[in-house]
Amino acid sequence: VLRDKNKPAFFQLIESRLNSTPEDASSHRFLAQWYIGEEEFLKAAQHLARSLQTEPGHVPTLKLLAQCFHQVGESASEKLTLEEINRLESTQDEMP
Repeated sequence: VLRDKNKPAFFQLIESRLNSTPEDASSHRFLAQWYIGEEEFLKAAQHLARSLQTEPGHVPTLKLLAQCFHQVGESASEKLTLEEINRLESTQDEMP
């Protein structure tokens, strides 16, 4: 668990990583999961969207994004995201 006094150092580390490699999907997902834990779902959604720019169709990221949309009452966006998850998962099931 990240303690309050360590938050600035934590954010500086992740932000410096994202400044040098803004396309780093895993860092965006890491921050998003932290924001979800803090119940800051809009900030989490922003990082998840950035992650999906680099890794489109990443189902675990889409599931987190759908969760964020649900938490903030964005039912239309949640529905579209869940439909995309279902499409991707059904495509994976069809693969040999």
